[in-house]
Amino acid sequence: MSLDQNYKTAAIIVAGGMGIRFETEIKKQYIEIAGHPILAWTISSFLCSECVDTIVLVVPVEDVEPVRNSIVNKYKLEDRIEITTGGATRQESVYNGLKTISDDTDYAAIHDGVRPLVKPELIDRTCEAAYRAGGALAALRAMESTFIGRNDLIEEYVDRDMIWLAQTPQVFRKDIILKAHEMALKESFYASDDGMIYRKYIGKVEIIEGDRFNIKITFPQDLIFAESILIEREIGL
Repeated sequence: MSLDQNYKTAAIIVAGGMGIRFETEIKKQYIEIAGHPILAWTISSFLCSECVDTIVLVVPVEDVEPVRNSIVNKYKLEDRIEITTGGATRQESVYNGLKTISDDTDYAAIHDGVRPLVKPELIDRTCEAAYRAGGALAALRAMESTFIGRNDLIEEYVDRDMIWLAQTPQVFRKDIILKAHEMALKESFYASDDGMIYRKYIGKVEIIEGDRFNIKITFPQDLIFAESILIEREIGL
């Protein structure tokens, strides 16, 4: 794969979740699997990407110093990582991250901090697509029958060949996605991901075939799966 190195790309890794479903004192992004915090594994993949130049971590204000000490300083990442604070929602946190990256940045690669199994190769493929199209995201094709339900009843079946499940990374021209976020803020439009915002205010988003291992850690059992994959890959930090 030939990557255009003329583009400066910053990764925005959003790690503001509270991990309510885990019912633990430790927020899920800081839980250790295979010997290291989930967030550290996520960061590692972006550090191995051929596209990404810098990383902005977006964390709750109370987590800034703990993250600086336990991850950034511990793994000697001071030269490539900047930390900023998040907002009340994921959308606000991404917006804060976009405002933090330098003015000379061409593209922003937005990623969930609790997707530690993302491969550098997927990051690079998504970046390369965004360099061509302006915006791209990783996604999976639906494999099961899909339908719209209401009040616990099937309302309508949907052609699964048309259904995709969004993942991250999602990569966009930095100035354009920032503009889209500002428009969403002005109109009080809330979206579940950045592809939705880009699609509403800007235009087409290219789909890149994602990875079924690129799960978002959501439930306690996801930790077992993620740890087994990391151990099988035999990679270290």
